[in-house]
Amino acid sequence: MKLFLIIVGAVVTAFALCLLMLALWLRGMARKLGVSLGEKLSGLAELAEKMQGAVPPLRVKLRPVESVEWIEPEKAEAFTEELKGAEFEEIGDFEVEPSPATMRALHHPAEGIHAAVQQHPQAGVWLSLFARFEDGEKLTYTNAFETPFERAKDNVVRVHPGATTQELLSRFRAERPAKPIVRVPRDEFPAFFERAYAEGMDWMIARGGPTEDEIRRHCESKGKELTPALVTAVRGRWANSIDEFYNEQLRERYMAEPGVSAARWEQIRDRVVFVHDRMAPSRLEELCEQEYDEEEDGDGLYDTRPAGSSLAASNATPRQVFARFNTSRPRNQRYEKIGEVAEPVAADVYLAPEEE
Repeated sequence: MKLFLIIVGAVVTAFALCLLMLALWLRGMARKLGVSLGEKLSGLAELAEKMQGAVPPLRVKLRPVESVEWIEPEKAEAFTEELKGAEFEEIGDFEVEPSPATMRALHHPAEGIHAAVQQHPQAGVWLSLFARFEDGEKLTYTNAFETPFERAKDNVVRVHPGATTQELLSRFRAERPAKPIVRVPRDEFPAFFERAYAEGMDWMIARGGPTEDEIRRHCESKGKELTPALVTAVRGRWANSIDEFYNEQLRERYMAEPGVSAARWEQIRDRVVFVHDRMAPSRLEELCEQEYDEEEDGDGLYDTRPAGSSLAASNATPRQVFARFNTSRPRNQRYEKIGEVAEPVAADVYLAPEEE
């Protein structure tokens, strides 16, 4: 139970970092694309090309380093020394791979409070204080800038831009709930943080990335123009990244299934296709090479609209859409269903027909 509370509570600072990285990504993207996308871009293909690598990493690893090369060394060292003066102890310096972020982690053994002096090339250096409570509530105080993104209800993040170490710590101690904090041993911090980041990103994945309102608020805060093309491209990039993320996990799960030997996997790996209900529309359309629509009775197949359009119109799931498409193909061109995987998302496993 204690380990469960540690993992659940870990979302605090990692999820705050997720939101900050998301804001930094949108800030850089808006700056790169400019204020008049409609005039500068000929279509979504060009827009998507400009956005390669735009989605933040959906998982990170903390890699210990001897020291961080700080952009603002005086600021970072001031945060560190002020925290040590308040009886915090250093845990270590880390690179947050594969992002460009770095951090120095500290904790207060007596109070159970963690602190992170964090750095990102676009945001500079900032300080976060965080705690996880035994009832599952999470609390973060940070002097970074506010983000336009929603947060999970049990994850409270209070932003005080430009606050000093003492101001942030005084606010934290005065305003924190009077209930037990979960303690995390210093040597468990990297795994603790990685799981926390994963849970924070899982919350974003479950909602499909940033919403249109969140993208709009961010653009407005930066004086940038929001266009339908931008919203479509941002949402599409997230959908594709989430789809590939699930595919990687589904591959691992399927390879661990009984009866799937290493030799068998090597034979079929290039032909295996996972179809799940969170599949990106663009990926579904790639699989469904023929264009079709569904009649009101759901039995017709016509050359009218691509699979993604039919999916949106009929409320059919991607698995249903693909199964119907596959049934409509000549027998020698059908995908062979070879199994199902339940986690991390329910998926049908198909074997693509061999190329002639």
